Amino acid sequence: MLSSGRDVNVQGIGEAKAIALDVWRKDLFASAVARQPTALSVAERQPIERDITRRRAQLADQRKAVESGTEASREQARKNLEDGQERLSRENTLAGDRARQQRQEFGRSTVALQQNSVLHGALSASMEAAKLRHRGLSYACYVRFLYIGR
Repeated sequence: MLSSGRDVNVQGIGEAKAIALDVWRKDLFASAVARQPTALSVAERQPIERDITRRRAQLADQRKAVESGTEASREQARKNLEDGQERLSRENTLAGDRARQQRQEFGRSTVALQQNSVLHGALSASMEAAKLRHRGLSYACYVRFLYIGR
């Protein structure tokens, strides 16, 4: 039977052989546990401790290098952000100035167009009046004016 509770059927191994194998396995395991060391000797422990110390130093050096690189990257990113914000602020100010100038130019153009419209109206009226007077002028009218005076 497995530790999960399932039965295992192996051909050629009956219940008696299975019990004997299980007892053999348990004895072998107990013997290995009894023989295992409970602590390392100084000679075994020293190279392990040296490797651990060396590895810790390597990791500390790597961490310092990464931290300094990270701090430099952070500072560069902070500087880029500030530069970008200043640039955007300048561009925003310039865009506002250009928009203000364009509004002023549009205002002047609007006033000029209104003045030209009034002038056009006056000129159109004068033109119409001149056309009416011109219709009354002809060679026959001129001769009549010379003789009659009207």
